[in-house]
Amino acid sequence: MKIRSLLLFSLFYSIVFYGKTSYGNDILNSTKIAGFASQGYTRSSDNNFYGNSEKNSGSFSLREMGLNVSSSLSKSLFSSAQILARNTGQNDDDSMALDYAMIDYSRPLSSKQTYGIRIGRIKNSLGFYNETRDVPFTRSSVILPQSIYFDRTRDLSLSADGFHLYGALNKLSYNAEITIGIGKPRVDKRSTVSTLLGQSAVGTLDSDVSYLWNVFFNKNAYTLTFSGAFLQLNYNDSALVVDDNKVSFLVNMLSFQYDAEHWVITAEYADRRFKYKNLGTLLPFKELDGESYYLQLTSIITSSFNFFIRYDVFYRNRKDRKGTNFEQLTRGIIPAHTQFAKDWTVGLRWDIHRSWMFRLEHHWVNGTAWLPNQNNPDPAASKKDWRLLAGILSFKF
Repeated sequence: MKIRSLLLFSLFYSIVFYGKTSYGNDILNSTKIAGFASQGYTRSSDNNFYGNSEKNSGSFSLREMGLNVSSSLSKSLFSSAQILARNTGQNDDDSMALDYAMIDYSRPLSSKQTYGIRIGRIKNSLGFYNETRDVPFTRSSVILPQSIYFDRTRDLSLSADGFHLYGALNKLSYNAEITIGIGKPRVDKRSTVSTLLGQSAVGTLDSDVSYLWNVFFNKNAYTLTFSGAFLQLNYNDSALVVDDNKVSFLVNMLSFQYDAEHWVITAEYADRRFKYKNLGTLLPFKELDGESYYLQLTSIITSSFNFFIRYDVFYRNRKDRKGTNFEQLTRGIIPAHTQFAKDWTVGLRWDIHRSWMFRLEHHWVNGTAWLPNQNNPDPAASKKDWRLLAGILSFKF
């Protein structure tokens, strides 16, 4: 664990301990401990995802374990933290990390209105699944739509150290909530640098203060959210002549879900805008506007079994959807298919027991835009059309 993670985790438990000694058994009784563990498998026809999946035996690299604690310190004060160990064979290596640790203070304005503040390491409320993507039981598939929830830059979008202000309105006919967050995202992994700036980038990134917003609305079976974030990263590399090297990133997401009794329609769209300052030696452009979206239909066959089909699309550059201009800029060294990905997926979920779950899904992919660089170091060797089988067995307590 890094020092900042240890400090946040220590702060969380100090507050919980203080609460217990001050308020007695009520807090002790409200404390909940839960956890999960899962083992996954991937096998691909070409390219690698979650380890060396292209091998005949596939890859068992995907492993996830988490332990979380939550407690109500008073009527207005709630605390929660989670430790996570994750291995994907690409960006994560089984090392323990502080996933989140936050204190939530809320006050009612009336019987229907509430406002509050969350402080600590907080999950970013982007889209439907970013806050819960680490728990196998709460995400929508083994591999979330990679057009929206990238695995190779997962830490960057997952959480930030800072605070969130929020206000909620709960009425009989609808629910609504607005969240505004300020903090510093996690950019301490090599995978983030290579993904954003290319594999030739050997420097490091650090983050300035970032901003997040989320507007949530639910009425009956309909849920709609508008969320987004703005962040600025500083690139540090002694080999560059100019010191002021920056990456600015703005994303806006629109999410929609219709939840009927036996089926669910989910759709999300993201608009991404990058700006690069003094990085011309690494990138052939100063601006890049990308977009992505997916549409998923889930059929709830029984209370313990469901089936889904999904179409997922990602373009790095909306002005170069086929990637041909990029291939020309790189003089053919990097293929055009690295600039887009279109993924048809079918999958199922079986809740074997209240503590056990099994998922299985198959992907037919055209393009390689979301492949991890760590498992696919030579983009010229990647295959444009490929298939991926993914399964996972998960346990919770």
